[in-house]
Amino acid sequence: MKYLNRMKKKLDVYEDYPTLYKKIYFDYYKSKVMTYSMVKKTEFRYPTERYLNVVKRGYNDCKLDKKYLSKALINL
Repeated sequence: MKYLNRMKKKLDVYEDYPTLYKKIYFDYYKSKVMTYSMVKKTEFRYPTERYLNVVKRGYNDCKLDKKYLSKALINL
């Protein structure tokens, strides 16, 4: 549990919580889930290639259906 708490703190720093992002908790298929949401909305910018690769790796790591990611990228 200590390891998990350390990783959460590192993620908070990476996401610049609470300055840039706030946390939102919700239930998803009987699991408690947390996501970050921007505090202040900024002008739209396309994601960097680096960021897209991080998201793609997350989809692979979590075995998520990539059709949703593909659909979102088409709409950019």
